[in-house]
Amino acid sequence: MLQCNNYEVVNMGVMVACADILKKAKEENADIIGLSGLITPSLEEMAHVPRKWSATNIFAAAEFRC
Repeated sequence: MLQCNNYEVVNMGVMVACADILKKAKEENADIIGLSGLITPSLEEMAHVPRKWSATNIFAAAEFRC
């Protein structure tokens, strides 16, 4: 859906470590990180990414919205 609306999407696949997601986002100078999950246990890991993003302070101007 995003690609159809002229967004550049980098698909990293499944079961990607938080550190790898943040590293790739920095490399790509990402404006948005999108995560998805099909089962409830994945929600806890998905919540970990924004906390880690905030703690690293590598994206000072970024903002998370849920």
